[in-house]
Parts: sequence; C-alpha cells; structure tokens
Amino acid sequence: MGMRSKVSPAGLASAFLALVAAASLARTLSRPPWPLELLNHYPLHYGFLLAAGTLLLLYLREHKRAAFFGLFALWNIGVVSGDLWGKVPVDADAPRLKIVLANVFTENREFEKVEDWILSEDPDLVVLMEVDHRWWARLDRLRERYPHGEQILRGDNFGIALMSRKPFRSAEILPALESYLPSVRAKLDFGGRPLSLFATHPLPPTSQEHLDKRDAQLSRMGALAKKAAAEGEVVLLGDFNTTPWSPSFRRLLRTSGLRDSRRGFGLQATWPEGMPILLLPLDHLLVSPGIGVVERRTGDWNGSDHRPVVASLALR
Repeated sequence: MGMRSKVSPAGLASAFLALVAAASLARTLSRPPWPLELLNHYPLHYGFLLAAGTLLLLYLREHKRAAFFGLFALWNIGVVSGDLWGKVPVDADAPRLKIVLANVFTENREFEKVEDWILSEDPDLVVLMEVDHRWWARLDRLRERYPHGEQILRGDNFGIALMSRKPFRSAEILPALESYLPSVRAKLDFGGRPLSLFATHPLPPTSQEHLDKRDAQLSRMGALAKKAAAEGEVVLLGDFNTTPWSPSFRRLLRTSGLRDSRRGFGLQATWPEGMPILLLPLDHLLVSPGIGVVERRTGDWNGSDHRPVVASLALR
C-alpha cells in the first residue's frame, strides 16, 4: 500500500486564500457574466478573510505566502476604505435639501412605524421604493404633509412614490421599455438653481437576463442624468440592486458624471435585514458636482429588509 500524503495546515490555508483572492478578482472584469457578477460585492469580507489568513501564515512561518495574500488583503480593504474620505465641504449658509430614501418592502405591514419615522425626520423630499396600492392607501399622514409628487403603484416590488412638501416644476413617469422598469423624474428649484431628480429601481441580478436588464436600466438613467446636468443640478437615487464596487456602478458614475454621496461617510450598508455579516449598500443617492453632502446616514429597519437612507444636501 502507498503512503497517504498529508496536507499541511499551511497548504490548506493557502488553498482557501487562493479561492478568496480569485473571487475578489471578478471585480476587475468590465462585464462579468452571471453568476461571477455576484462575487463583486464583498471586498470587505474578502479583505478580512485574507488578512486573517495572512496572520495565520505568518504564525506558520510561511512568509512568502503571507506576503502574497497580504497584498490581496490590502487591495480589498483599500477599495472599501476609500469611502472614509472624499467629503466635499460646503458653506454653512448654503441652501439645504433633506431627502429620505426608503425601500419599504412590499410585504411589510409596519405602515405606522414607517410613517412615524419619516415624519420624525421631517425631510423636504421622500422617495419610497416597493410601494403598492395597499401601501399608498395607508400613508395618509405622509400624503397630507407631502401633497406634491408622482407615483408608480404596482402589484410587484417595483412601485415608486415621490413626495414633496413643495410643488415641483414638473413630475413625470418614465415609461417602462423592453429592458426597463418605470422610473420617476421630477424638476424643482433648489436654492435658485434647477434640480432634476431621478428615482429608479432596476431588477436584481438573479439571472443573466435580469443582470442585463439591470445594467441597461442603469445605463439609461446615467445617460438621462448626464443630459439633465447640462441644465442644472442632478440627483439620481433608488435601490440600484448593486453595490459601489461592481463594474456596473462604476460605469454609471462615468456615464452620468455624478458622485456617490457615500464618499466620506463610510460603508452605509442597507441590505439585508437580519444578516449583519452580509450587509451591503444597495440603496444609493448620487449627486452632481455642484451639490455637497452635509449629512448621510442610514435609519431604522421598520419592518423592511432595507435600511432607509437620510441625506442632507447643500449647494456648493
């Protein structure tokens, strides 16, 4: 009988770390296919796993392997740590606009909790995702305080309600096309400047077809935002069903010329409720260069599987 070769602890650790490092490289692909696209969203998790593995390899005196995987750990953690800076300063007396973005979750029945929380925040604009007719009928107090807006009330998870304390210059539903779900566009005055606001909620990437449709919708919204920026300031927000580290999100920033409002405010993870280890930022608010972000934070769950986002904007 031949002797069985034993796999060393260093070998096992290196094999596992090689898989983690390979998964993190999916982010470097410009258009990764599904399901490789699903690997793009965990640089923080990859970074911590690689860092822990690097320390283990150092303990086992595997210095070359530790150095190799340590570089991967630094690369992944560096991607996420970029969210800790990049905040744009604004004047103290600059005009302000406070926005609440909340994916209420269609099946959620905590209508009163959601209303109470939004009313306590007292924003200027409210944007709600996953609003159906039942939800809309239970938002009496919000409709009273925010009587202006536009709604797409659907029986699935892609309804949108845009609500404002003050009248818009215009508000309209952008119709669904072959690859898109409907979105909302509104124009308003912000400190004497025209502001175009776009709210959108593309499909989650649960298949290659849905991935292509999500990216097509984000591409369309980026092009519309770029065109609107020629006339004034722009805000593009919603549940994008992608994270800031995906190639799709980076393309959206390039196409639109907008800036992620998270910069300088940290991770700001919003989904999924009940799984803190896997929390990801799926709910986004992008702004044009003429807008600074004074405050950005996440709110309470209030029965949804998404945390809401609160952002206070100011003209630069």
